[in-house]
Amino acid sequence: EDLIPPEIPTLISPIDGMSEIGAPKFTWKSQTDAAFYILEYDNDPDFSSPVYISEKIKTPYLKTSREDVGVHYWHVKALDLVGNESEWSETRSVEMVPPIPAPPGINVPSVGALIRTNTPILKWVGVPYGVKYRVQVSTSSTFDTLKVNRTVNAPVTQFKTPALPEGKLFWRVNAVNAYGKASVFTKAWSFTVDTVPPGAPVLLGPGDNSTVFTIPTFRWKATPGAKYHRIYYTSTKGGYWHITN
Repeated sequence: EDLIPPEIPTLISPIDGMSEIGAPKFTWKSQTDAAFYILEYDNDPDFSSPVYISEKIKTPYLKTSREDVGVHYWHVKALDLVGNESEWSETRSVEMVPPIPAPPGINVPSVGALIRTNTPILKWVGVPYGVKYRVQVSTSSTFDTLKVNRTVNAPVTQFKTPALPEGKLFWRVNAVNAYGKASVFTKAWSFTVDTVPPGAPVLLGPGDNSTVFTIPTFRWKATPGAKYHRIYYTSTKGGYWHITN
């Protein structure tokens, strides 16, 4: 019966007290008497509630896809094929520094959209390490003056604006990491707010109470600002009609 545990792993990197941008690659010396390793790290050196505990891994290294930030303490132990476990290795600390996020992807309103509300909901796609997003709306593509300049906490990736002015507007968003470092802003997208209806059409013919013995031709004055017109017709012995824009 094998009751002899593997040797305690010898850590290689990161060196104690080192800072790493993003998730670090943890490495230690390979051991001939070890079949697996387990790594754990915590933001407390007593490991009372580990932030992360790996599965059994066969390689003497590990790089996670996690987005933990700040100072963490880590150690490793070895296991053999029958389940004997070594003691934990020495403990080292590493500061996990979040990288500057990539710019978010914006998608609503679509570029050049014409919208009928002055309080639109702006939506974008979140990015890794983005813990906050800054949203800006301006009447200028250079954002010299801002109608909106708000910060939204992740995981929220949308923002309903306060009342905006009529006309063409531009919006953009950037991402901010846990250390306050911001991405560049997205390319500005434009949209147009139009909540004012066009004026009522002026009817030209057939005249009111007129009699038409063929299929009538309805005529009206073109209305400034109208893109389409809709005609309504009803009849009770006679006919009644009107136009909306």
